[in-house]
Amino acid sequence: MGLTFLNYEEIKRYVENQGIHFIDIRYADFAGRWRHISIPAKPFPEWVFRSGVAFDSSSTSGFESVEKGDLCVRPEIQYAFLDNFHEQKTLCFISRIVLGSEGYKKDPVSVLLRAEDYMRESGIATDFVVLSELEFYIFDRVRFVVEPLNCGFELSSSNELYPVKGGYELCPPQDAYFELRNRVTEILSEMDIPVKYHHHEGGVYGQNELELAFMPASKSAHAIMVAKYVIKMVSAKMGKFATFMPKPFFNQPGSGLHFHQFLARGKTNLFYDATNKLHLSKTALNFMGGILVHLPALMAFTNPSTNSYKRLSPGFEAPTKACFGVANRTATIRIPSYDDTPEFKRFELRVPDSTANIYFALASILMAGLDGIAKEIDPIQLGYGPLEENVEDATGLPSLPVNLHEAIRALESDNDFLKVGDVFSDELIESWIRIKKMELQRVESFPHPKEFELYFDL
Repeated sequence: MGLTFLNYEEIKRYVENQGIHFIDIRYADFAGRWRHISIPAKPFPEWVFRSGVAFDSSSTSGFESVEKGDLCVRPEIQYAFLDNFHEQKTLCFISRIVLGSEGYKKDPVSVLLRAEDYMRESGIATDFVVLSELEFYIFDRVRFVVEPLNCGFELSSSNELYPVKGGYELCPPQDAYFELRNRVTEILSEMDIPVKYHHHEGGVYGQNELELAFMPASKSAHAIMVAKYVIKMVSAKMGKFATFMPKPFFNQPGSGLHFHQFLARGKTNLFYDATNKLHLSKTALNFMGGILVHLPALMAFTNPSTNSYKRLSPGFEAPTKACFGVANRTATIRIPSYDDTPEFKRFELRVPDSTANIYFALASILMAGLDGIAKEIDPIQLGYGPLEENVEDATGLPSLPVNLHEAIRALESDNDFLKVGDVFSDELIESWIRIKKMELQRVESFPHPKEFELYFDL
């Protein structure tokens, strides 16, 4: 993915040969947003790569308090890309947060790397391979206000010109953002981030999907962060607004972040078994079983917003119960029927959305799956599937959390699997729960416009 350097001298030569003006340090904050620090490229700032750049972590929620807020951001020289959206040529490095010469246990990138290290040390696999489907809306105009005497939002989309029932894979002119997605794909290709395909999604008011290729989990997480950035920047350059919010408006399909996944040892897919009826190995089924058993707790990381649970409702191909099925798009986990090969045998987790911190989400999924392998959790014996009917017609299946309250409570009672191998720390989990409870309180204490419709004249 992108540019890879072996040492500081390589970076220095590249900066000189390519006429780089600025080196940009990108790091993920606790919530999963990118933040950045920019340094002039001349004279070459070798100190940045040796010791990192200091920042005030107390200014971003979740890391440290103001009394001990000093942390550093250190570039990962093997993950870089050119940002050509700006007049000055800028070389960006995806970075890790460190505490002096030590790692920092709450750093999102480091958490995922520790999960991958634990997987390898366990001897189970060498790679957790992920393909991501990014769903998002594009609007021509966005206005929202949250004030004591004024609260609401207003959205408009070019697709409003062509009102039709169902937007899935519409052609132009109904697909008003075809050229925008083409431009995104071209830029990502220039960054060596392959796009499998893109298309208009089911929401008729400007919903889109872009699917990235299979990559090891940490590279996939970096690629998702870059792709979200490129989508937002291309949209802004074209006078549009892109959002990955799970449910921006009522009675339209929501936007998810589906993860297709398998474990590999070298070039061997560990999920394929031709002798099994589903062509899934025992490793695959146990990995799936771990995810399904821990799913309520996982959702505190994979679906960490109050808006997430407005998407997870019946009628929009969004999961509502813990189960799996072959080609069943109402199931939590879908086993694709169209790519039943030794190379790409996998399953798709359809629950997550892009309000997740991508690094925490993938790390937690991996740890749940590895726990399933360690404990030999069989999803078939536990009654999770395979489900053939629509999930809403099925009985006896455990329901998924219906709101963030339930997901947080599940994480509070089920988090030991995350701490194996020192991947997640107690401090990280406690900070996450505390922040999410604060978000819940803020959202629930604010009057909602619908409440005025229902109750104003009583």
